[in-house]
Amino acid sequence: MSRLLGNGSTVLEATRSAELQDVCARGLAGWPHRREISLASLDLQVEAQVAPLTHARALLVLRDLTAERSADRVRRDFIANASHELRTPVTAIRGAAETLLDGDLQLTAKAREFVQMIARHADRLSRLTEDLLDLSKLETGAWKPQIGPVQLAPLAETVLDLFRERAAEKRIALQADVPERLRANADRRALEQVLVNLLDNAVKFTPQEGRVTLLGTGWGPP
Repeated sequence: MSRLLGNGSTVLEATRSAELQDVCARGLAGWPHRREISLASLDLQVEAQVAPLTHARALLVLRDLTAERSADRVRRDFIANASHELRTPVTAIRGAAETLLDGDLQLTAKAREFVQMIARHADRLSRLTEDLLDLSKLETGAWKPQIGPVQLAPLAETVLDLFRERAAEKRIALQADVPERLRANADRRALEQVLVNLLDNAVKFTPQEGRVTLLGTGWGPP
């Protein structure tokens, strides 16, 4: 274990990795250990796992993670870049829909209904791009929750609006039972994503002509 190469080099001499040397030392001391290590001198990312053996020996197994971690970086970069690129067209669509709804244009009832649908889904796309950016940050450890007071009744209605069309197709009664004064101390967008995931499954798996209720209980401020 102390000699890694046939030329007599130690683990530290061969890899210049104090971390790998520490893993080996733990194994020789009788402690099994696993750790992901960057071997900069060899341009490798490895998982090092050591298992103690008898007579002050240990077995070290290295698993090459270089290609896997490189693919992870490419995926994260793609998500981040795609999210940034989507922001501009989504913002333009949402702005155009809001202008049509709030402007002086005379829209028929059916046209207004379609524009409202465009506005709702543009708003949803905007939140999805932000969620993708948060996912990229979460995987790199850069995401921080934005904690603050959240009024739950308006949030529930916003989320329900995203599923009314799908629910109507299955004739599912969709409603919220959330007290007006109920609040939570949370990250609003993260909480919204949780509710979206729950309702998505609820609408998907509730049988025809069923009922889905978003229920909120607790103590709000007086």
